[in-house]
Amino acid sequence: MEKIYGGNERQDALIKVGKSYYLYYGFGRDSEEAEHGYNYRHKFDHKPTPDEIKEQVLAAIDMHASERITRGLTYNGYKVNLTIENQTNYTMFKSMGRYPVLIKVEDAEGNDVVLSLTKEEFSSFITSMQNHIKECLQESWNEKANLDLSVYAQ
Repeated sequence: MEKIYGGNERQDALIKVGKSYYLYYGFGRDSEEAEHGYNYRHKFDHKPTPDEIKEQVLAAIDMHASERITRGLTYNGYKVNLTIENQTNYTMFKSMGRYPVLIKVEDAEGNDVVLSLTKEEFSSFITSMQNHIKECLQESWNEKANLDLSVYAQ
């Protein structure tokens, strides 16, 4: 599914346009300050089956969770890029026990900043990272558990 920007609310629907069907799901904003947000959209060249719809919606939920994990952590006012590689590195740094640990973050203006964290600060950072990931995953699981695909029935 792709993000379609300009939305102001959630617009879950399956809309037929000509011979195509457009599946819309969810709503999000790239930041709290964003005036408008986005919906996920997928174009089918045929009338999709309920299984095809479900597959696309679940993919959108997974994509949103992954993006939130990667781009949604703020630590001490700095944005942290939590790629899988960075998550692995941070976990490895903790097991190595060498301090201070240097991590690259982004300030409010989008500038790269390097933080030098003591053992206590890094431990707090790791806990923050773990809680953030757990929260994102739990939100994704809850969304999947409460998924109502009846809005797409035609």
